[in-house]
Amino acid sequence: MLKNKRSSIITLLIAVAALIILSFMATLIKGNILKKEQIAIQIDTVSYGQDGKADGQPLDEAPIKITGEYVYFQDRIVKRFYFDDHEMDEYSQVVYEILADIPKNIEKTFMLVPSRIVYEDSLDIDDKSNFIKTFEEINGHLGRVSQVLNVYEVLKEHTSEYIYFRTDETWTATGAYYAAKEYLAVNGVDIYPLDSYKENRFIGYVGTMWAVEGGEYIFDSPDYVSYYTREGMNNNQTITANENGDYIEYDSPALAVSRMGTDIFLGGIFSHSIIAGDEENSKSLMIIGDKNAKLFAIWMIPYYEKICVLDPAYFDGEHEDLEYLVSSNDITELIVMTSMNTLDNQVRMDRIVNLMGFSEQNKTEEE
Repeated sequence: MLKNKRSSIITLLIAVAALIILSFMATLIKGNILKKEQIAIQIDTVSYGQDGKADGQPLDEAPIKITGEYVYFQDRIVKRFYFDDHEMDEYSQVVYEILADIPKNIEKTFMLVPSRIVYEDSLDIDDKSNFIKTFEEINGHLGRVSQVLNVYEVLKEHTSEYIYFRTDETWTATGAYYAAKEYLAVNGVDIYPLDSYKENRFIGYVGTMWAVEGGEYIFDSPDYVSYYTREGMNNNQTITANENGDYIEYDSPALAVSRMGTDIFLGGIFSHSIIAGDEENSKSLMIIGDKNAKLFAIWMIPYYEKICVLDPAYFDGEHEDLEYLVSSNDITELIVMTSMNTLDNQVRMDRIVNLMGFSEQNKTEEE
């Protein structure tokens, strides 16, 4: 009898202890979640200077090191760009085949996204002229099958604004806005003014530049990520991803601060996304692009019925799967968007070739 009573008391004590631990853990988790949310929406407590530097500091003008691949400043790291005739011919040919294969009733656009290096006016290097040569080369190839949109001058008008990250290779949502504005204007659509959106910020963001050789110091100069919301704007998408060799589909917010950093925009790695637009106008846009495309796509939501975004580096499909996506989503416009920073990425090039179904044998025959 006494033994049973002791056993009951011990069981009760264990249960009470478990409840205390669970309560403590729940409080801790809740505190962390609140802390993340507070960081994400913090907007007026810090005064930011040019390109998101805290306390209103200006950008450093003198680099601390220049290598063949990067220019290192104390407050930023910038990837360099070189022009290569052979690489440009190869890339242009592959993209030409993609665009030429798309049905003629679909409006097609190619957009070369300038990288930060072309706006670094304090540097005496050839990267800007290399970009101009590249654009002219690609325009010569692709102008026959698509519109080639030059956003270089558009972005140049806004270099005093925070249009590029200092610790990452992509434009910010603000930079993407001006490119989106140009694309829509060319297609006869007036974009909503930027000040009609609510700006939210995720602070303390450090992009991929910390991982380059000698780049760890950039943690001392973090960026912030602005993301913009508009009352009544749709915020729904359907993601298709590859999980252990199987396709899975799931619904997810198009903008979600819980994902943090630039993953706020659509998410991390996935095959493709179908974003629900605000309009019921039978207009569907497909964007084939790199990381820049995710920040760009959000600005398209108010003007389309759906927006399909896929990155060739992660798209889990072949040429026929691309054709199926185009037809099943009734695509009416297509953008092929490429950053200067990814033109020399051979893995990405191989994926684009595979996506096109454009083999080495095909290229040899074309030549």
